[in-house]
Amino acid sequence: ELSSSHPYLAVMLGLTSNGRVLDLWRSSDYFNASLENFMARKQPNANDLQKLFAQVWWKGCSEDDGCTKDEMREKEAHLKRVVDSVEDAQCALCRRLLEAGRVPGGRGTLLGFTEWLVEKNKGITRNVPPPGLSDISVLFSVYFTLCRILFPGLRNGKDPSSPTGSPRPGFTLFSPAQLTDPADLKVRMDL
Repeated sequence: ELSSSHPYLAVMLGLTSNGRVLDLWRSSDYFNASLENFMARKQPNANDLQKLFAQVWWKGCSEDDGCTKDEMREKEAHLKRVVDSVEDAQCALCRRLLEAGRVPGGRGTLLGFTEWLVEKNKGITRNVPPPGLSDISVLFSVYFTLCRILFPGLRNGKDPSSPTGSPRPGFTLFSPAQLTDPADLKVRMDL
């Protein structure tokens, strides 16, 4: 199995299913830094790459030169499943934070984490970036996790938590004609 971050996310999801543990984590001083670490994407190491692409297939190769086309597609499907499992776990963790509500002092919320992350990375566009910036994979993970959480409501103005899908007042940010894909959602942050 690949050495992805999914096992760590699964443990955190298990721990935070207990409301008391979730509240303790959210009220701790290291909440933002630890959530940032859970949102990071681990770069594949040599062992991961050996398992994924020990042999490759390319158009025009014979089976003696590499692996078969079906074997290559199987490896690609496995890689996609691993990436999907990490993204699903990250999204589930962020949804759990949204559902948990506020804690005293205003810390430990997804909004508070996002504000902390933006503040931490304010100098990212400078010619000489300051030390201590987040890994770029964290920024991508947070952006696409937020898109996954917000997109069902943005698409049609319906309340995604409502069984009937009734409209939520003030919930439509874009008309359905303007937004057909999460990639269409552009977030502008003045850094």
